[in-house]
Amino acid sequence: SLNGFQFRIGKTLATGQVLVGSRAGATALELPGVPVRAEAPDLVKGGLDVNYYGALGVAVTDPEAFALVTPYTP
Repeated sequence: SLNGFQFRIGKTLATGQVLVGSRAGATALELPGVPVRAEAPDLVKGGLDVNYYGALGVAVTDPEAFALVTPYTP
């Protein structure tokens, strides 16, 4: 974070590209009841195998709240 701005690394952007935007332009979606806990016997180790599953999605509700920028070159 820098001066109130938060930064995230995005693997889908090309080198030198920056995607800037407002939180108001996107909505996080989550399935109700998540996370789901699943248990199964671990026969090889003689115990219980416990896993958690969840899903999260992001919907862009205002595309104009985002801009793809590149560094200024004079």
